[in-house]
Amino acid sequence: MLTDPERPLVALATIDAATRSLLATAEGFDDGDVRAASLLPGWTRGHVLTHIARNAAGGTRLLTWARTGVESYEYPSMEARAAEIDAGAGRPAAELVDDVRESARRFADAYALMPDEAWARTVQWTSGARHPAARAADARLTEVLVHHVDLDAGFTPRDWPAAFTSRALDSVAAAFARRADAPRLRLRATDTGRELGEAETVGTGESKAVGDGEASRASEATRTGDGEATRTGYGDATRAGEALGNTGAVRAGEALGDAGASVDGGASGAGGGPGDGDGLVVVAGAEASLLAWLMGRSRGEDLTGAAGVTLPFLY
Repeated sequence: MLTDPERPLVALATIDAATRSLLATAEGFDDGDVRAASLLPGWTRGHVLTHIARNAAGGTRLLTWARTGVESYEYPSMEARAAEIDAGAGRPAAELVDDVRESARRFADAYALMPDEAWARTVQWTSGARHPAARAADARLTEVLVHHVDLDAGFTPRDWPAAFTSRALDSVAAAFARRADAPRLRLRATDTGRELGEAETVGTGESKAVGDGEASRASEATRTGDGEATRTGYGDATRAGEALGNTGAVRAGEALGDAGASVDGGASGAGGGPGDGDGLVVVAGAEASLLAWLMGRSRGEDLTGAAGVTLPFLY
């Protein structure tokens, strides 16, 4: 019997529900709407929808590899991936929506065909990273939910399911704690009472990680299906190339993080900001608001303690 870490963290029904919600949004677009800008600088809604569809196709290939043992790579290369997105972005709205729907159906079929033992088999993402196939299923939910927000059509981080938000916040807090270029963060979720990130160890002055849930395993679910994290963020007003993140974060590959980038227009290098006197930055707010800020989907106006904090790119 497989242990929990060898199974997907999210059920197919959860992915399907998120996909139906995204499709309901996309089906309201006309051809003009899909030419409009998304929340990702340099990308229209057509780019976002094409990416969601190509991600499903790549995930289907990874699951097929795990099930059959026949190598079937996510994308031929990162360059090919980018070219596919650019080539598909200008299609009519109906064609874009049909592509998202049919690619999602094929992904669901591939998920349903997976025998239990196949989830633990290692496959390789385009970045070269190798992980159990369960990672592809978990990451698909992140792709659908986060990019639904990026369509800028009324779906916001507050609409993310609570279970996803909680798990993803565990993941992101753990990722920041591992980053040498990130500020030391203590996150206080005012709606759930949870605390994540770093906390002072009484009497020693040393910090330790805090938080509940299986953060290290959850981090596998929150990284995107492209093998590593999609890098996004709110920052300065630059909109160039394949930039990601509303008004700022320039896409520069798929590796998790970038020591030279920052959010909120801050300086490059190590993060920082107001804290409690020992370099620890305490930020409080609802879990969805905390996650949106850390993932670059918010400037943190609805949080306390976030003003002036510089964050490195993460997702």
